[in-house]
Amino acid sequence: MENKTISIVIPAYNEESRIASTIKDIKGSVENLKEIIVVFDGSDRTPEIVESICPDCKVIQHNHRLGKGRAVKEGIEKATGDIIAYVDADGSIPASEVNRLSTLLTDRNFVVSSRWMRSSKIKVRQPGYRIIFGRVFHYFVFFLFRMDIKDTQCGLKVFRSKSLKEIIQKVRVFDWAFDVSVIYHSMEYGLEPVEVGIEWNNEHGSKLKVFKTIPKMFLSVFGMWIINKHKKSSKIKTIIDKIESEFFSRNI
Repeated sequence: MENKTISIVIPAYNEESRIASTIKDIKGSVENLKEIIVVFDGSDRTPEIVESICPDCKVIQHNHRLGKGRAVKEGIEKATGDIIAYVDADGSIPASEVNRLSTLLTDRNFVVSSRWMRSSKIKVRQPGYRIIFGRVFHYFVFFLFRMDIKDTQCGLKVFRSKSLKEIIQKVRVFDWAFDVSVIYHSMEYGLEPVEVGIEWNNEHGSKLKVFKTIPKMFLSVFGMWIINKHKKSSKIKTIIDKIESEFFSRNI
């Protein structure tokens, strides 16, 4: 990693039951760690727990719902490390994987963790219906964007700070399709995705309400495709702006 410093960004919504173990794992495992930034938009004791076990962590609190995308965006904008990794708060991916993925970074790529590579080590699997949904979603994204990433939704992504801070300003989708949008704009920026199999455990306590979220994810990705396909067309700019303000601006 050439002694590059690492900023960890964690979006956290009511994670009081899981955040302590995640923070401890990061502090004990990540090399060249510069900072941990927790962006909280819930109503439980998550901030107090983080501050009690990690006084030097940066905790950004909001009294209104941001959603994952906006929380990650704010953390990225505040990060000061050479490398930025954003991770889920649930601890499903061991923090040591940040070190391994960071060694693969260059100025021309970004690294995406994956549960669907041959090298992935899945210790506790998701329920069958979520696996099926994940596969269908992958093919849907590939059909629209020719984005051959097997697992856009896995909870660890690693970037060089300079490029990610520029890319995140182009992202306009902040709901459950946020990760697809980040990957899409990263490729538009000229970076090559590197998908890497990781160790992963299905952690209980997910905030994802699958059968409510599935149609939202598909609609969001389809809307993103419409916006980016026609972004240069002045004739439908008003319609696109309406779609963005009414749908993509909602907090999830």
